[in-house]
Amino acid sequence: MPAAEGPADRERRDAPVPAAREPRRPLAASARPLRLHATVVVVGLAVLLAVVADLWSGGPLSRLDDAVQALDLRGRWPGGVAAATVLDHMGARWFVLPPLSLLAVVLARRRRTLRPVLEVVVLALLTTAVVGALKTTTGRARPVTGDGDLFAHDWPVGLIFPSGHTANVAMGVLGALLLLSGYSRVVVRIRWAVPAAVAPVALMSSVSLYLGYHWVSDLVAGAVVGAVAVSAVALVSRPRRRAPRERADGPAEDAVRREGS
Repeated sequence: MPAAEGPADRERRDAPVPAAREPRRPLAASARPLRLHATVVVVGLAVLLAVVADLWSGGPLSRLDDAVQALDLRGRWPGGVAAATVLDHMGARWFVLPPLSLLAVVLARRRRTLRPVLEVVVLALLTTAVVGALKTTTGRARPVTGDGDLFAHDWPVGLIFPSGHTANVAMGVLGALLLLSGYSRVVVRIRWAVPAAVAPVALMSSVSLYLGYHWVSDLVAGAVVGAVAVSAVALVSRPRRRAPRERADGPAEDAVRREGS
């Protein structure tokens, strides 16, 4: 004979069943990141053109360059030169590409596709091409010469704009986030992806300013180039690997449909 149902049993029975939480979709399954990447490309190119126009006309950014270099950070705190020189290497291509390539190889083996590796190759070539083209077509010298004008020097003196180290750091961090969002179960959230990308770029920029290797505008342009390159690769590759669209109706609706047919 079944036991009598008590008040606690009735309360548990009548309690509403919590709705099943919708599974987290990878970033590649949504159209929102595509719009974000398109915005980064458009805004980034506009910023890059605005920086070049400002430097050409001697606008506010040029005056900011001169004001920051006039602070003589290296002369005020000479004790940090050794540490800053070591940190400056983190923006070198040989420092950025190996971990990014290793991540691409690991994800390629897990997903059994060469696309992560191909994306890194295209990303590295694109960043190198854009930075190299800008460096060779402009003629900006290092701040130690005191001349921050564009097209003022011939090669190999004028190879400062934009900062290749800053472009490499932005490419490496954002490229890693792009690979993780598309080929792993990691859900990349904007609220922590932005600080994760800004922090190393800001550190690289601070080191370059302290050592006097770059002007402020060089660093801004370098970061923009790295971000635009990553977003451009994402726009080309991400639609091809978007997750299959899930049905709007759930299992209960499917059961009713089968029962009625």
